[in-house]
Amino acid sequence: MTRKNRLSDVASKLVASVLLLACLSLIWLSWHRGTGNLYMQQGQQLIRHWQQGGQFEHQLFLQAEQSLQTAIDRHPQHPNYPLVLGKLYQWQAFLQPEQAETALNLAYQHLQLSAELRPSWPTTWIDLAQVSYELAGNQWQANSQFYWQQAQQHGALFEPMLNTEISLLMRAWPQISPVQQQQFLQKIVYIQDHHGLSRHLFSQARQHERLAALCTFVGLSQQTERLAASYLYRQNCAIPN
Repeated sequence: MTRKNRLSDVASKLVASVLLLACLSLIWLSWHRGTGNLYMQQGQQLIRHWQQGGQFEHQLFLQAEQSLQTAIDRHPQHPNYPLVLGKLYQWQAFLQPEQAETALNLAYQHLQLSAELRPSWPTTWIDLAQVSYELAGNQWQANSQFYWQQAQQHGALFEPMLNTEISLLMRAWPQISPVQQQQFLQKIVYIQDHHGLSRHLFSQARQHERLAALCTFVGLSQQTERLAASYLYRQNCAIPN
């Protein structure tokens, strides 16, 4: 074998080794990312279980908490993992009132981390507004206002954000400014074309004793005529057929 052939053979083996290492690295990264997503799905499934009225089971909560923490440890730059863990703690605070303060502080820490990793995601900001409101004893303070404004900046009409915003602002309504109230009321022009959001709006308004004001606004505004003509409006605002 000539010197040239030997060099060519060495080069071929070197290229093959580099390609093999690259493939193994991709397999390793894919495996880690895949297991991280499986851990996240475990948390999401538990949250859906609670959203559908399921009971809080401490062992299932601990398993989901540990799985999500493992995902965060393996992928500290992934914004979804701390976001889902933050939501898990929010639900714990709701379902275990005796643990609410601790759970809300943990939710706040993880949601802040998620917002730092992905500042353009509006649902993280509105979740932070909600958690800070609850940590302040259901008082609308500067933190909640800032987080709410960030949510508006990054997705004022994003439906998952709106769903949480409806719940939050119906609770905090007397504490927010008239300007902020008007900004939200103008969103009803958009909400009226989404049945799930409209139903949620009337439900939260009734729960927090804002129904009379909502019915008055919808009934008088020319921009919400479709909602005023709907069964939801008649059902909640005592308008006969």
